[in-house]
Amino acid sequence: MLFNGKNLDGWKQLNGKAKYKVINNEIVGISTLKTPNSFLCSVEEYSDFILEFEVIVDPVVNSGVQFRSKSLAEYNNGRVHGYQFELDPQ
Repeated sequence: MLFNGKNLDGWKQLNGKAKYKVINNEIVGISTLKTPNSFLCSVEEYSDFILEFEVIVDPVVNSGVQFRSKSLAEYNNGRVHGYQFELDPQ
């Protein structure tokens, strides 16, 4: 299981300044205005998987789910990059 529903053990925040916490067994991300994109990344890498999630998106922010992404020091100062599923708030 990727998320234990209790805390953010096994996760790390990269880039940006958003804050992440667990409320009612759900991961909640709170963005910080006028800062770069933030990413909550699993510490583990996974091979084949099925990803299912439910999401509520603020209509004024850029949101998506990265998968099979990397953060490499030699690429754009460690910026997370890779495949992304874009989330449309409408």
